[in-house]
Amino acid sequence: VFDALTSKRPYKDAFSFEKSIEILKSESGKSFDPRIIDCLMRNLDGFYELYKQFHLEEL
Repeated sequence: VFDALTSKRPYKDAFSFEKSIEILKSESGKSFDPRIIDCLMRNLDGFYELYKQFHLEEL
């Protein structure tokens, strides 16, 4: 889901890293297992480093 949110598609623009995290957090306990979102939040710096590798042209 993170990749889908942060990637441009023919039918939508990409969400920013920050907006994507906001969306995931807002859906914790609803669409997503809160344990997964907690893991994401504990490792947010690493996720941001990966994000930068794949989205250099957008930064």
